[in-house]
Amino acid sequence: MNKIINKGMEAILGSMFVFMLVLTIWQVASRFIFNDPSTFTEEALRFLIILLVIIGSGYATHNDLHFGMTLFSGALKGKKKKAIIIFNQAISLLFNVSVFIFGGYVSASSNMTQISPVLGIPLGIVYGAFTVSGFICAAICLVKIKETLTMKEAA
Repeated sequence: MNKIINKGMEAILGSMFVFMLVLTIWQVASRFIFNDPSTFTEEALRFLIILLVIIGSGYATHNDLHFGMTLFSGALKGKKKKAIIIFNQAISLLFNVSVFIFGGYVSASSNMTQISPVLGIPLGIVYGAFTVSGFICAAICLVKIKETLTMKEAA
C-alpha cells in the first residue's frame, strides 16, 4: 500500500512540477522573445508553488523526509525510542489538526469571496490546499502512531 501511495503522490507532484516548468518557459519566452508577457502564468505559478509545497508536505511526512533532530532519538532503544517516536508524531498530529486543518478551513472559508485578479478563481480554493494537506498528514501521523504501538521491540 505504501508503494501505491508513494507512486500516486510522486505522479501528482511530478506532474505539477513539469507543468510549472512549462509555464515558466512560456513566461520567459513570451516576455523576452515575443515581447508580450503572458498575463496568467505569474499568478498560476504562484498558486502552483503553494500547492506543490503544501501537498509535498504530505509526501515528506509519509516518507519521514521532514527535518528532524535525531541526536536523542537515534541514541535511544526499546520503549524509550517508541515513546519519543509517538511523542513526535503526536506533536505533528496536533500541529496538523490545529494549524493546517482548522486554520486552513478558517482561511479558506473566509477567502472564498476574494477572487484572484487574473485567473478569476476564489482564493479560498488555493487556501483549501492547507486543509487537504492537513488531513493527509494527520492520517499519516495516526498510522505511524499505530505502527509504532504495534511494532515489536528488537531484542
